[in-house]
Amino acid sequence: MIWDHRPDRTPFHGIVLQELDRSDLQLKGEPTLISRGSDIGLVEGPHLYRLGDYYYLIVAEGGTGYGHAISVARSRSIDGPYVFDPQGPVMTSRAHTQWPLQRSGHGSLVHLGDDDYAMSFLCSRRTNALQHSPMGRESGLANVVITDDQWIRYTDPNGERIKYITEADENSADYKALLAEGYDLEKLLDQTSEYKRLHAREFGELVNSQAQALAEEMLGMRFLMERKEALEKQTAELDQQTEEKTSKLLSLDQDVKVKTNKVDHALYDFIRDNNESKEELFKFKLWALEQDTVKKADKSVKSSIRKAGRITTAMAIYDSLI
Repeated sequence: MIWDHRPDRTPFHGIVLQELDRSDLQLKGEPTLISRGSDIGLVEGPHLYRLGDYYYLIVAEGGTGYGHAISVARSRSIDGPYVFDPQGPVMTSRAHTQWPLQRSGHGSLVHLGDDDYAMSFLCSRRTNALQHSPMGRESGLANVVITDDQWIRYTDPNGERIKYITEADENSADYKALLAEGYDLEKLLDQTSEYKRLHAREFGELVNSQAQALAEEMLGMRFLMERKEALEKQTAELDQQTEEKTSKLLSLDQDVKVKTNKVDHALYDFIRDNNESKEELFKFKLWALEQDTVKKADKSVKSSIRKAGRITTAMAIYDSLI
């Protein structure tokens, strides 16, 4: 399933399908959202089966409390669309608080052979009007059938007729059958009490360790949040410093451009004023003839530089080489 942690959404966002490579047991491709569940909501715990012409998607819905339910959807294609059974959940006690078994959900299909099937599921037994379930989540098993119109249905929708609990009555045939199988109520009670005594300390230590781990995790999260705030503040300060330095660099760049323009102007003025000066022309020729580019050139190029009567003429000859 996929979660949606946005505050205005239900976290049970839907059921996704993704291919599994059997050779290396790695997921392949992209996940595909195949169902958002029925109107019951809180869809989770998917099981996918191929039976006949259909793919059957069996999911848990309604949460793990007294609204729990097992819903079935089907599709002729593995990636959907999946349509839920129009008769509603295949198994639930949400509308029947008087039934002995409550919180039925998280169903898994079991093939018994031939055309016989059963549904294993989680459930709980309430003990009083407050609907406490001291045994927690227990396992249940019920027969289901594939109907003529290809739906998975519970064979006996009237849960009141199904006897889930055998009373400790010495005159009861069911209770006598249990005793014949070796059931001993007193021994069971003694063993249960002894087990509780033996494991009470271990259980307490486990709870304490888990509580300590949770506390450390919460403290760690607090530290991380404080660290995050400090880093955000530091980042804001660095951004401010960067902005100030960028402004200074832009100002310096402008000053350099102004000074460079002044230097360029002075150079151009010098060439213009001394273009035909024999002394300056002689200096440029000596400089040019010492350059590797000129040394590697033909004698005619060197001769042309020597014969040049102006600095700009000699510069043009040198420029043609590069």
